[in-house]
Amino acid sequence: GMTCSSCTCSFAYLMAMASLSFPLGCSQRVRRGICGHVFGGVGRVRVCRGHARASVSVKEPPPPLTFTPTRLQRLTPAISRVRRRCYSKHSTAVGGEAWESMQPEQARLLAKARLLEGGESEGEAEVISRELVKFAKKEEKDGGVGWGDRLEKLLRSRIDDRTPLQYLIGEWDFHQLQGIKVRRPCLCPRPETEDLVDLIVQNVKVDEVDVSGNRRPQPAPFQFLDIGAGTGALGLALVNAWKKDGGNVHMTAIDISPQACELTNENAQLFNLSESVTVKHQSFQDFVNAKNAQWDDQTQKFDLIVSNPPYIPSDQVDRLDAVVLNHEDRGALDGGSDGMDIIREILRHSPALLKSGGELWMEVDPIHPEMIHSFVEGQGSSSGPDVASLHAASLEFLEAIDDFAGLKRFVRLRRQQVE
Repeated sequence: GMTCSSCTCSFAYLMAMASLSFPLGCSQRVRRGICGHVFGGVGRVRVCRGHARASVSVKEPPPPLTFTPTRLQRLTPAISRVRRRCYSKHSTAVGGEAWESMQPEQARLLAKARLLEGGESEGEAEVISRELVKFAKKEEKDGGVGWGDRLEKLLRSRIDDRTPLQYLIGEWDFHQLQGIKVRRPCLCPRPETEDLVDLIVQNVKVDEVDVSGNRRPQPAPFQFLDIGAGTGALGLALVNAWKKDGGNVHMTAIDISPQACELTNENAQLFNLSESVTVKHQSFQDFVNAKNAQWDDQTQKFDLIVSNPPYIPSDQVDRLDAVVLNHEDRGALDGGSDGMDIIREILRHSPALLKSGGELWMEVDPIHPEMIHSFVEGQGSSSGPDVASLHAASLEFLEAIDDFAGLKRFVRLRRQQVE
């Protein structure tokens, strides 16, 4: 006996095709705003207040569907934002005492339901609800805010502002580092980068013989450079893994962000690795310029360079999920028109920074390995203030390696000595 009517604008038709659901009580004023928000036009969409799902009936034959896959992809973030706005507007807050009256599993299930209502996927809602409940209870302090109020605040921040989970709880487990500190604007550690750590540890040996085959003067450590350290997760995980195996290692970490340098130092202290870490607040170009006078000194070169540089093409950055785009440092994401701006600089200068036989490992976009291979083949020599005074050196492209999703995510190169 209940009916719904809609305008015949394209968005109503798209809603019918996509079966987008909206919460109970979503007013027709809000729905008119949806049409205008996405298409900049006007529309009438009235929904019976008894319906939890919009039953869109088009009074006239709909126009031909003209949404190309590219256009639909561009519309998806806008539709998701509007859908979350409707949910957050009508979502019912739960008081702290109500949360605290629940068993942890009951609280987790309710938190998960709230997150699903707010537009999270099943998998995301499962992980986020579990981590937020655990964190809220762990952080409860006598005489302070109870865990229920804390949990409600965390949920609202996730649902309304799309705040990354790592920022909400302020820490994250990465490789063998349990509870590495994370805060904005530094990029949140990602599982793909854990794969990179495993690959490097498996393939790069830290022992008394350096990459050139020469015995190290004791107590000289294995020296490696981390370009764009961020939280320090990548470099610190390598130091931690090698030291656990008895390796004598030292990392130099550089980042243009003062917040990243501060956070890397904090995490080094947290895991008792400070003696094996030097952090420099410098751009890569400034670091290279500062090393110019030392380029002929083999003891000042590195056995290994690692980097997770900005590699997303600029035209794709604005299409990232709000969880990333609205919170994480754009400068650590945007790699220029083809995502290769910083990568090219690393490729140009690495031969002068690496010992003969030293390796360069990077995390990149899956479109990049072929481009990197071609660039290296055509480069031929290192760049520097006095190239003639340097040994002619080049990078050899060794391999591109898949991540856990089967994408060519990692590249491995080696500095070769050319006679």
